[in-house]
Amino acid sequence: MKPFETIIDDVDVLKGIAARNYKIMTPIQEATMGPILAGMDVMAKAPTGTGKTGAYAIPLISRMDATSRSVKMLVLCPTRELAIQSLAEIQALAQFKEGVRALALYGGESIERQFYGLKQHPQIIVATPGRLMDHQRRGTVQLDELEYLVLDEADEMLKMGFKEDIDQILTAVDQPHQTVLFSATIPTEIKNLARNYLVNHLTFEVAEEKREVARIQQYYIDTTESNKTETLCRLLDARGHNLSMVFCRTKQRVDQLTMDLQTQGYLAEALHGDLKQIQRDRVMKLVRSGRIQVLIATDVAARGLDITDVEAVYNYDVSPDPDFYLHRIGRTGRADKHGVSYTFINRRERDLLPQYERVVKASIERLIPPTSEQAQTIRLASFMETLTPFLDNDSYQFYLDAITGYLARLNEQGKTHAPLDVAAALLAMKYGNQRVFAPVSQPEYRPTDGKRPARRDRGDDAPRRERSDDAPRREHRTKEGAMRLFVNLGKKDGISKGELSSLFQKMSGAAGADLYDVFVQDSYSFVEMPEAFAVKAMKRMSGMDYQGRLVVVEHAVARGDEAKGFSKKRSDAPRFPAKKREGRSYEGDAKPARKPRKSDDFSSKKKSYNR
Repeated sequence: MKPFETIIDDVDVLKGIAARNYKIMTPIQEATMGPILAGMDVMAKAPTGTGKTGAYAIPLISRMDATSRSVKMLVLCPTRELAIQSLAEIQALAQFKEGVRALALYGGESIERQFYGLKQHPQIIVATPGRLMDHQRRGTVQLDELEYLVLDEADEMLKMGFKEDIDQILTAVDQPHQTVLFSATIPTEIKNLARNYLVNHLTFEVAEEKREVARIQQYYIDTTESNKTETLCRLLDARGHNLSMVFCRTKQRVDQLTMDLQTQGYLAEALHGDLKQIQRDRVMKLVRSGRIQVLIATDVAARGLDITDVEAVYNYDVSPDPDFYLHRIGRTGRADKHGVSYTFINRRERDLLPQYERVVKASIERLIPPTSEQAQTIRLASFMETLTPFLDNDSYQFYLDAITGYLARLNEQGKTHAPLDVAAALLAMKYGNQRVFAPVSQPEYRPTDGKRPARRDRGDDAPRRERSDDAPRREHRTKEGAMRLFVNLGKKDGISKGELSSLFQKMSGAAGADLYDVFVQDSYSFVEMPEAFAVKAMKRMSGMDYQGRLVVVEHAVARGDEAKGFSKKRSDAPRFPAKKREGRSYEGDAKPARKPRKSDDFSSKKKSYNR
């Protein structure tokens, strides 16, 4: 691979490259920078992490007119994360080229702030399609002098439903311009896009992942849906990675798994498309500061993330697209480090393994997850190692005297205990609620070997149990010593399970393990936690403002009590009463049946439709 000086002669841009500590070009940069610098249209297959931002930014910045006050270069990105990351890279490369200004336009940020940025007359705009069109409708972005148009991760934009937006944006740019398209995959839709909007373009393909995959140890695990979370927890306990990334199929799955892990003591956070920008920024700040153990994400949300310290990738839900598998595991094993990936496979998904192996050109080995005893033994041994520095520097003498005095007082009361008993009791008291030290009597995971578990034989002639309409429905049973709270915040308020959990922890002082249950609906939620913490949460949260909404937190009374699940006075919170039954009102009072109507006699009418 060649140094940048062999292609780029702009001294200011070369200074920016040196400031980024880039020495030589990556394969995609070496292949495309020359044609882009020559003004040719280019379509390139380039996965995330191959240096594609530099591939188009370096030559186009070199050709940029720094004296212009019009938009000369437009970069379209599928997500806010990629737009922010691309902007940061462009600004770093152009930092010594005086007069060149760049701005990112994306949803989730104040549009007034973007108005101010546009008044600075940036020559480069990095935008998501939706927000760009919003500015175009307002007349705040003009593209009539555009010279360079870049489609970054074009395949992802099409998958996210931006096809019509892209067509509208590209069609509106009717003056001659150079178009560059980068995509992780080149399906038919991308070829059609290139055919419609690129002129005499050159095509390049670079599969940088092959080199990275060689540093990734890949495993698959036979499991079932009900065993997935258990298996994940055991692997997290046994492996002890500083940062793991878990991929789920949907946003709902991400929220549910995040909540499950948080309640069991893991430092887990969610990342998906429903999070507001301030929430995403908070999560990424926690990741970069090393305060997250597990990052759970969807494929879309993970696009464009620049995280180099991921030690393990978990495919909690598999993707039918082998390219997605390649992108996922490519999150680890970066920066010349080794990584590991674990893929959870059920019986119906076994056919995907050969497809994955063909794409990565490597074998994926089967792994039997550790038992609960093995996972806890490994994790506990790792914890005990952290005590060694304290033992070596003799910094525990004060506590040793305290324990000696405590044992003496117990001895006076006729209770005999050894110092080892106290050490074990302290561990149990401190970590007793965490999964790592949970009892090991739980059912063990059994690999499926691709075979369906045998069902309990009911007998061919055994009747199925029917549920009577009058049979009582199973109600939620609150854990002993706990209180179930109602809060008038839900998905419509932009709050996820993880966010709601963090809010209650912050306001009540509870730990993640103290939140026994968090149930989020569209416009309201339920949270179950120890009574002492619940009382604090009600006092501190009721009446507070959450993103413009007045928060209401109340004790959720069990059904059958006076309010059918809620307290009597509801303020501005919605009512969700028990299901109405025939002959009964919503409040449970007797209600006389109405008189039959003439129209009720359907037999006397000719039916022109199928019931």
